[in-house]
Amino acid sequence: MEQASATLTQLLQRMQQQSAMAFTSDPKAARQELERRKAECYNREEGTLNQQDNYNCPLCRNRGKTVELVTEDGEEKAKFFECRCMNVRSTIARMQRSGRQDVISKYTLDSFLVENDFQRTLKEAAQGYLKAGTGWFFIGGQSGCGKSHIGTAIFRDLLLAGKTCRYMAWREDAPRLKKLLHSEGDEYCAAVDQFKQAQVLYIDDLFKTGRENGGRFQRPTVADINLAYEILNYRADRPKLRTILSSECLLEQLIEIDEAIGGRIAELSAPYVFSISPDRRKNYRLKGMSVL
Repeated sequence: MEQASATLTQLLQRMQQQSAMAFTSDPKAARQELERRKAECYNREEGTLNQQDNYNCPLCRNRGKTVELVTEDGEEKAKFFECRCMNVRSTIARMQRSGRQDVISKYTLDSFLVENDFQRTLKEAAQGYLKAGTGWFFIGGQSGCGKSHIGTAIFRDLLLAGKTCRYMAWREDAPRLKKLLHSEGDEYCAAVDQFKQAQVLYIDDLFKTGRENGGRFQRPTVADINLAYEILNYRADRPKLRTILSSECLLEQLIEIDEAIGGRIAELSAPYVFSISPDRRKNYRLKGMSVL
């Protein structure tokens, strides 16, 4: 903001010098012309925010702000307004902090590798889901089979379409929300409402809570189940809200963990419900290794 203000100050000084003689007989007209030129000059400048996230905004030209003329006391004044692309950039930044780098350019449906029938089915289902315009999408099971790529690609397309989107990395966000539950004030409600009320919510790695000493995955706690139920039940009662879920749990395992949650996911995600059975040959991270 300070940099933008400094830029406008420099423009103002130049314009005052250029137009001082032209409008000496009509000070109000001079001020109006100056404000219009300030807006035009700033809105023509190119920003650099796209260098951080590969997202190009034609509205603000990657500056994050636009200057618009607002009438105050009968005169137009040039005012800064935050561009709506900042919501997109904020979501991209959250995903980058969770390990999803190059969300815009890397995680697309076009770049999803199709080498066998199950991958072709996933890609076609994702394309169909985007065209459907409503509902949930669930993909669970085998690690490394492209679940997060598919989920992120769907989320990316909805984000770029202008939807209010929220990304939830379960392993990071669930502990934070559970900790806030015991804090004073309305911090928890404010934080969890962002996930409950978003037009599009992507929960990545639902119920992934780490491993026990023996190497087996820990079962979600009662607090985990309660948190998931609160978010998903709220969204289930509002069909216009779209929900994308990925998990290393198969749908059957989610039903075993909590029948209400698993049942809701099965009902609201149909026909976009995919459980990838365990098979290391489906793990692209192990490509090139011998699987016995």
